[in-house]
Amino acid sequence: MILVHASENYYGTDGSASDIAGPQSFLANDVDRLWVSIYDGFSRISVPLFMMVSAFLLLPIRKGQTSWQFYSRRLKRVVPPVAFFMILYSTLPLLWGGIDGATSVKDLSRFFLNFPTLAGHFWYIYPLIGIYLFMPIISPWLERASRREEQFFIGLFLLSTCMPYLNRWFGEVWGQCFWNEYHMLWNFAGYIGYVVLAHYIRFYIIPEWSRSKRLCVGLIATIVGAAITIYSFYVQAIPGIVHSTSVIELGWAFCTINCVLFTFGAFLVFTCIERDSVPGLIADMSQM
Repeated sequence: MILVHASENYYGTDGSASDIAGPQSFLANDVDRLWVSIYDGFSRISVPLFMMVSAFLLLPIRKGQTSWQFYSRRLKRVVPPVAFFMILYSTLPLLWGGIDGATSVKDLSRFFLNFPTLAGHFWYIYPLIGIYLFMPIISPWLERASRREEQFFIGLFLLSTCMPYLNRWFGEVWGQCFWNEYHMLWNFAGYIGYVVLAHYIRFYIIPEWSRSKRLCVGLIATIVGAAITIYSFYVQAIPGIVHSTSVIELGWAFCTINCVLFTFGAFLVFTCIERDSVPGLIADMSQM
């Protein structure tokens, strides 16, 4: 996640190392093009991995635990610190002129609607809370669903992750139009697919696949997924030209087929780690 945001400084629209990428992007030279593609592209599994780890650890929810108990436990851990930092982001920049008073008031008034002006990285909190809200609903289905049924869900999810490319090449598909965003696969799309995938890995792949098989398949999926993700940006991000960020970052969207393959592979590789204790370096970095 740090690499993603650090890399964004190198394709800001003014070509300097001080402008975060926005709706438009500009790469100053081929060196920036190469390393932004590698560092940022390789880091695009960050959010999906977080979603998968959450699902891996939390689903199915504990026996006897009600939806309200689950919501209370999760939201108490997430909402207070997020609210605290959103207030800080809406007020503290006033001290050094980062925002003006009108922007501060607007950010505070929109507190329940969206993230503050200078806290765009908080976007993921809303999808994460949405995943938490849906977990008690999908948990009973996962407990009784057969392997085939989970595979069917994951298959439709994977098909939905091809839609960004279908939209690029063929336009609107499967009921998409300006008055209807809820296409045929809407209910199988988005981060919920990572939730089901994490459950499937936990209950079917890990118990049945040997460590060597998980490592081999995981490395292949990681390499292929990373290569596609990195190349998708590199081939489009020609230096010296102002680009539409949404166009050159198409392959970097978290719910694209290449990113799913990349995340799946990395997650499988992580399942091969067998240690009784956390290495000191990793523990120190986590605490920092």
